[in-house]
Amino acid sequence: MLILTGCSRYTLLNSETYNNADMSDYEKYRIVSRSKGKLPPGMQPVTYSNIVASIRDQMLKRGYHEAPDATLLINIGVTVHHTITPESAADSMRPGHKNQSGPYYNGYYPFFVMPRDFYWNDSETYTRIVKGLYEEGVLTIDMIDTRLMKPLYSSSVATIINPVNGAYRDLPAISQAVSVMFSQYPVPLLEGYRQNKN
Repeated sequence: MLILTGCSRYTLLNSETYNNADMSDYEKYRIVSRSKGKLPPGMQPVTYSNIVASIRDQMLKRGYHEAPDATLLINIGVTVHHTITPESAADSMRPGHKNQSGPYYNGYYPFFVMPRDFYWNDSETYTRIVKGLYEEGVLTIDMIDTRLMKPLYSSSVATIINPVNGAYRDLPAISQAVSVMFSQYPVPLLEGYRQNKN
């Protein structure tokens, strides 16, 4: 699903539900912690915290509650440009991680805090190849049922990296980008938040 979002400077690149998931079945969620992997190259902890805060805001506005034991896990990824060499591939290996998170497109790949290999079956295709997903700075979330280790939902927005200076955007800009990323999420905003459209 390729969607342009009105006058926003951010573009929703995809919004897909997998495995016939009903996202309204989940009441609690948790966001991947840095201890589950490592941050995408170039991302500082403050940027991770800004993304997490923006996701929390969107989930709260849809009636979800954050809980450390929640089955619904939100994984965070950013597409970064990377020339793949044997040395860099070896550096990116982590326990339980067969190879670098892919797929790849012209040297670009999405790098997730928790490797997708934990829940992504290579024999199944959950996302269509959308060229925009492999542009630098694309922010992607995967929502996973951790009991089944199955993906439920994924969405991507371009771009949280400023193309002029290559730096990650600040909190207000990330908040706006995440709002666009949730714009087609299958659980609507609660009534009190709908007039703001955020």
